[in-house]
Amino acid sequence: MVEGDIKGLIAAIDTLKTYPVKQVVPGHGPVAKDWITALNNEQRYLNAVLTDVRAAIKTGESMEHAMSNAAASERDKWLLFDIANRRNVNTIFTALEWE
Repeated sequence: MVEGDIKGLIAAIDTLKTYPVKQVVPGHGPVAKDWITALNNEQRYLNAVLTDVRAAIKTGESMEHAMSNAAASERDKWLLFDIANRRNVNTIFTALEWE
C-alpha cells in the first residue's frame, strides 16, 4: 500500500538496491533471498501505477476510472491487487493532479 509520496518510494527502492544485503525478512510474505528481484517487482508495479495515473489525469479521466484501470498489466502478479491497487490509486491521484 502506498501511504505517502510514490515518487519518493520509487527513489528509496533504488537506494535500497545498493545495500549489501544477503537476506530480507519482510513484514508480509516469505523471507526473500533474492530481494533485488522482489524490489524490482515492487518498483515495476509502482512505476506502472505512476505512469497510468499521470496519463489518466492528463487525458481528463476520473479518479474512479483510474482506480479501475491503472496498472492493469500488474493484476495477475499480485495476490491483493484488486483491493490494494484501488486504494493506491485513490491515495496518489489527488497528489499527482498538482504536478
